[in-house]
Amino acid sequence: MWLWWIKRQLASSDEEIRTKAWRKLIAAESPSTFDLAVYEFKSGNEESRYPAGLLLCKLADVRSLDLLVEMLEDESSQNKGRAFEALLKLRDSRVVPVLMRFVENEQHSWQQRKQALKALSALGWQPADPGQKLLLTICMRDEPLLLSMWEQSREYLIRLLEHKDAGLRSDAAKLLSNLADAECFDALTKGLKDSDEDVRGYCALALGRLNDPRAVGPLLDLLRTRKAELFSDEIRSALSNIGTKDAIEALEYFERLEERKKKLSPAYSKTSAPAHVNLSPGSKVPITGEYKCEFCEMKPVTLDPRLHVALDQVTSMDKLKPTVKRFEAGSKFSECPGCKEATGWTLISSY
Repeated sequence: MWLWWIKRQLASSDEEIRTKAWRKLIAAESPSTFDLAVYEFKSGNEESRYPAGLLLCKLADVRSLDLLVEMLEDESSQNKGRAFEALLKLRDSRVVPVLMRFVENEQHSWQQRKQALKALSALGWQPADPGQKLLLTICMRDEPLLLSMWEQSREYLIRLLEHKDAGLRSDAAKLLSNLADAECFDALTKGLKDSDEDVRGYCALALGRLNDPRAVGPLLDLLRTRKAELFSDEIRSALSNIGTKDAIEALEYFERLEERKKKLSPAYSKTSAPAHVNLSPGSKVPITGEYKCEFCEMKPVTLDPRLHVALDQVTSMDKLKPTVKRFEAGSKFSECPGCKEATGWTLISSY
């Protein structure tokens, strides 16, 4: 009875009444509304096409397969995404060729292609093409299968690191980080410069697991950039795994640098900082005592030039010694001889 009444409302000349009727139909998601949704979708009435299509997507009935495909392949359809989600729910072999076309079209995002691959896998689809087999294996993250055909898989994953889709590059980098292989060194080093932060992070992890000293330079180059802020822990972990003298020196340097940044932050100065920290040249000495220059300890380190690390001035972390000077209360702080205007004086003992 209610469906008859809804049909009358859909035929009303009042747009508000028609809109409310469609809302009721869509909210109900009743299988009994299927025929009405198909009729309205095919009626040629553009106003009805969108809500009718939305209802068909929600019902996800295999009888509407052709209509769902029509919405999926219509670039102007507002229900394109919903049609794709409805097709994923259908457990019918007739969906396979539709999803296959979707997977093969690289214009779609990797996230959508992954969803289609997983739906195909659930339907028991077995790829015959080697490329599709590898793509499905990457999608399902089947590491044992990747290892069983590693020579082929490695080259494919390396090529994917240059794919235009950041999601696919990220998944490839993640697998390479778990399946560390020295043959991937150059590709992983290149991946440290990727525009996507996840790719950079996974490549850093992979390089750390290779334990290759050649990775120290590229990792340090990245750690010094702003691009490393979100995954500096991964880079530190990688340097720690490599464990060479240069890697450990670099870790110590960056730990001290982080401490320096913390001390200079407004939050630290208001809550955590001890009195008389990082006082600038020319400012008034608050209390008589010995002061050390904070910046002396933060000077960059020059490591082995073969590592291509452009850190300057000091040759080893164990030779870093802060400048210490005595100042009288009421006088003005001078510049540190080595740090000039970058000086920051911190009280270490008072008289």
